[in-house]
Amino acid sequence: MLENRHLLDTIPIFNEDDKNIYTYIPPNDSNEKSRIDYIWASLPILGQSLNSTVIENDHFTTDHNTVTLSLDTQLFIGKTLPKINKSKKKITRTVFLYDEMDQEDDEFTWDNFRAGLDHEIERLKLKDRSITKRKHVDHVWDSLRQLIMKSANENIRNKKVIKQKFKCAPEKKLSVYFDLRYIINRIQEICSCITGLRNHPNQEVINKWINYQNTIIKLKDKYELFTSDTIFTFLNNDQFHSYLDELNEIRKQLRIMIKEE
Repeated sequence: MLENRHLLDTIPIFNEDDKNIYTYIPPNDSNEKSRIDYIWASLPILGQSLNSTVIENDHFTTDHNTVTLSLDTQLFIGKTLPKINKSKKKITRTVFLYDEMDQEDDEFTWDNFRAGLDHEIERLKLKDRSITKRKHVDHVWDSLRQLIMKSANENIRNKKVIKQKFKCAPEKKLSVYFDLRYIINRIQEICSCITGLRNHPNQEVINKWINYQNTIIKLKDKYELFTSDTIFTFLNNDQFHSYLDELNEIRKQLRIMIKEE
């Protein structure tokens, strides 16, 4: 419905592995993670967007992560801010060089990392903290995470690299994006269909998937995608399983196109 109005889910545009990005983390491990939180943006907004991602909430307790969309301030105030734009270009991230650990006569060793971490844990008496509520677990984990990063920065060789921002205008990706969403929707539908199938599908289901297949063949020709040349009949469950593999391969190639566009 929203996509029909040219409002787009921002996460798949800026992230290749969006199927592995979750916003809801259930407290019970037996329940599945999911992405139920979204930002939907119009093309003009996306044209001025820098990135969209999901981050953890460190300031309050919740089982949801936060969806973010980074925007260029020029869109809203009508002029650039040189100082902000200059610093924005210099945003860096830390890359840890694990392959360069434990070199001869080098201070960057795994023993030093472990020793540094143990020292900090002992200094804060982290092992002695009483845990009776969930918030206590959160506090201990937050402290441990900070100590791990502190020891890593001090004892694991690393370097700073400049973050690469999203360079291509989303308008150029719009056609591929909608076709990718179509394939993802068909994948979800065929998975539900496979779950509901017992032996052989009825003629209505067969006809529907033959029509889907004809549409998807045109989509493959449009982007010159190379997948199986098999024409599926959808007469049994095996045919649906095989076509699911076909759809997953098409999705993979379309994601690559979005990344390289």
